[in-house]
Amino acid sequence: MLRQQERIDAVGSVVVVVHDSRERVCAGFLKGLDVPYPVLVDPELASYRTWGLANASAAGTFLSPRVALGYAKRLLVDRERLPRPGSAMLALGGDFVVNAEGQIAYSHPQQSVDDRPPVGVLVRELEHAASSGGPTAS
Repeated sequence: MLRQQERIDAVGSVVVVVHDSRERVCAGFLKGLDVPYPVLVDPELASYRTWGLANASAAGTFLSPRVALGYAKRLLVDRERLPRPGSAMLALGGDFVVNAEGQIAYSHPQQSVDDRPPVGVLVRELEHAASSGGPTAS
């Protein structure tokens, strides 16, 4: 995303990150990362419900080799604890572009934990929303 910042700035867009945990946990997640965007915390997942985002299945999440390796690293190398049961660890995020009129111009709710559109697609959708002002098909 940072490599595309000039294109994002050129259309007058703002990137906002919403994190599904409490402020302290989010701060730990962001530690060492240079995130130049506003980061909002939503541990109650109110925005997730508003945007129609879902939860991943536990089996689909923990049986994914990529996810399992990520958690193993967090436990063994980084010495982190896994989130408590009932936390937002299964919450699926999404990527949205909202145009100047407040309309959703692009929507990509995650279908799995590793389902993200390429940054180039998001930037192209930002540019399209800025130039047309209307919603596009996703």
